[in-house]
Amino acid sequence: MPKRLIDRLRPDSIREFRAAAKERLADGLELAGLGRRTAAIYLWGYAAEISLKAWYFDTIHFHHDQPIRRVDLRSAAQRANMLGSAWPGPNQFHDLAAWADLIVAEHIALGSPIPVIEASKLQGSARRLHSQWREILRYHSNMAYEFELVHVREIVLWIVAAAHTS
Repeated sequence: MPKRLIDRLRPDSIREFRAAAKERLADGLELAGLGRRTAAIYLWGYAAEISLKAWYFDTIHFHHDQPIRRVDLRSAAQRANMLGSAWPGPNQFHDLAAWADLIVAEHIALGSPIPVIEASKLQGSARRLHSQWREILRYHSNMAYEFELVHVREIVLWIVAAAHTS
């Protein structure tokens, strides 16, 4: 008997996050083409979130196949506070702006700051996306407007591409 999907999941890692981000991006594009705008935005938000997480863990030199566990996410939140970057709460790991701020702060702390223009674009993009996406979209039936779809798609495409080249 084949293994169930849930039993075939690989551990979270930079490599897995990046692969999943590409899948969620493609899923969202397919849904957008079918007029399923809110579902597209929902999946694109996750593509951006996991891309930002991959970018952060790449920044702190995790091996691309190294498992990223809950304790590592908690450590990221603690590190944000140590670096003076606001974090929404100890077990809050969906905040796009917090991840973007942490990436920039960590680069500065490591002595390899992201160029100001890119840092500004990263943080601004994450904040704009955060204004239109939350994981709680899954609980609601509202239909996104076309302009929201276009706006979110543009931001997410940039974040995913930037994170994959970090």
